[in-house]
Amino acid sequence: MKQIRLLAINALIEAARAGDMGKGFAVVANEVQRLAQTATDIAEKFESRVLGRIGLGRSMADSLVEEMEGVRLTDLAQTHCPQSLRAYSGCALVGDGFGALAGYGGEQHRYSCLRD
Repeated sequence: MKQIRLLAINALIEAARAGDMGKGFAVVANEVQRLAQTATDIAEKFESRVLGRIGLGRSMADSLVEEMEGVRLTDLAQTHCPQSLRAYSGCALVGDGFGALAGYGGEQHRYSCLRD
């Protein structure tokens, strides 16, 4: 766009040097300058819109990732909590059983060691 503007300015300078003979060329140069400005405005609006859409897409992707991480953590918790509770309950039962056996088994083990 800068090049087009520079060409239009150069054309206006040359048209001014030509005097009356360059008036038609000056009209064309002014139109080229106007078109360059219009193209610049359109490019800036397009860039703004594209960057806005990219930002919106990035925001949506971030939200989706956060939501999926939350869903995944919830799924893991729902899957592993019952297993952990069963394992804990099982450990408690086994611990109680070992506690009961320790009282009995320890005595038996002590006596079996004495017999040998």
